[in-house]
Amino acid sequence: MHRLYEIGFQLFGQWSLDSDSLRLELNALVEHQNVLYAFISSDTVKYVGKTTQTLQRRMMGYQKPNEGQRTNWRNRLSIIELLKAGQRVEILAMPDFGLLKYGVFHLNLATGLEDSIIKALKPEWNSGRTSIAIEILEEANPPDQSKEAKLESQAVASADSFQMTIHKTYYRTGFFNIPIAWSNPLAGDKADVMIYCGKEKLVVDAKINRIANTNGTPRIMGGTRLKGWFQKSEPMRVVTVSILNSTTIDIQ
Repeated sequence: MHRLYEIGFQLFGQWSLDSDSLRLELNALVEHQNVLYAFISSDTVKYVGKTTQTLQRRMMGYQKPNEGQRTNWRNRLSIIELLKAGQRVEILAMPDFGLLKYGVFHLNLATGLEDSIIKALKPEWNSGRTSIAIEILEEANPPDQSKEAKLESQAVASADSFQMTIHKTYYRTGFFNIPIAWSNPLAGDKADVMIYCGKEKLVVDAKINRIANTNGTPRIMGGTRLKGWFQKSEPMRVVTVSILNSTTIDIQ
């Protein structure tokens, strides 16, 4: 974290919880555009991003993400998880004031530094990000986006999602299997995993079992709580399963 302070990052705010909702506290840069920002917890850089919008508007994407906004949902859930564990999540930022030029052309400091910082610091929540185009798309579709823009966001997010039928075995026992094509991002055998179920975001604490299936693919053991959510409707319905990170799954 000290390396960010050395190049000009400053503490401009933090996240807190109001019931289960994220609350944003910003003390500056509310209206400044073109900002490089980072989420910090326990002196560790968790995520680095940039925005051409105001910092406040970009943070709104984490507070109230649209369906299909993978980066926003993943970071939002990770922030909430840390806050519920009693850890602070702070927002460091560095604005680009347009002073860096090459001849008559402005050099975008945020754009130039972002990839280099991520490569050097390897923030946990940046891992697995396939392209900065994902975040650019999410910025282009803020919380009041149109139906068409939502569909476009969902198309980008689909790489980490798959359709699953809740077979009668899943329905009766409260577990489900992850197909081999989506198994690598998840943690190893016996690891804890958190599942967010439905629009209500019911939280289910589960375990990963990589021994039950002969090919080593994960079986997610959600137990009674997951079984109860499955049994709110008929078996054999199709749901969308999204792998948000190595220990977080979302089911819609």
